[in-house]
Amino acid sequence: MKLAVTFPSPRRGVALGAFLWALLLVLPTAACAQFQAPGISTGLLRVFAEFKGFASQGELRMLDDAGVETMSFAVHLGHEPQKLRLDFDLAQVKGGLLPEFALESLARVGLNRVATVLDAEKKTILMLYPLARAYTEMEMPKEEVAAAQRKYTSSREEFGRETIDGHACVKTVVTFTDDAGQKSAATYWLTPDFQGLPAQVETRDKQGTLQLRFKWMRPVTTGAKRFAVPAGYTKHASNTALVKAVVDQAVAAEAKDAAENPEKPEKPGKAGQPDKK
Repeated sequence: MKLAVTFPSPRRGVALGAFLWALLLVLPTAACAQFQAPGISTGLLRVFAEFKGFASQGELRMLDDAGVETMSFAVHLGHEPQKLRLDFDLAQVKGGLLPEFALESLARVGLNRVATVLDAEKKTILMLYPLARAYTEMEMPKEEVAAAQRKYTSSREEFGRETIDGHACVKTVVTFTDDAGQKSAATYWLTPDFQGLPAQVETRDKQGTLQLRFKWMRPVTTGAKRFAVPAGYTKHASNTALVKAVVDQAVAAEAKDAAENPEKPEKPGKAGQPDKK
């Protein structure tokens, strides 16, 4: 014997509003700041400086001090001198920037796809949301600006040959020394299959090891348009304000649809009353 338990169906607009406003409760300013892709900094500009412009697709992984993966996601990465763009989908992030229900909510209103654009010349970071046609613009942190303005010399050393995803590579460690004598390093797996570009790059910072492994990478100059705000995008003061505005629009649109296309009334039995089967 089955129990036919029913509950009132809330209006669609109200239900969506409650669901998405719950999202805002778990996205305070600090959390919204995490929408910027992990690892995106002027350090990557230095790592890729010698390769001029390129476009690529691959996977970004964050590893802890023990080499254990803490986060990974698919990326499209574009680079030109002093500019870097990384496109990714928050819903595909493994390792959880956000709880699952928050990711579902973001996808529901088109905020899951994000492009982070770092422009060291303008000293800005853009966060573009293509599906919502919205963006925010913030100043680069002072320490990032200072790092981008330092002068660097580099030295390199080869450490043999390795195969990465079927690509024969020369493993090369490049050490960077800034004008204050501070050193940093990056490891490249360079392959002729990508016209001398790397099949994989690793670099370390205070947060651990950043690894980029590429499915493909090719030299290309995409021009300033690729790193600019597309026409028709709405600017918001912060990620929190942007999420709120998109949620408000989605709630209003769904409420309007519910009013214009009401659901057929249900004919439920009494809650907890057994059915006739």
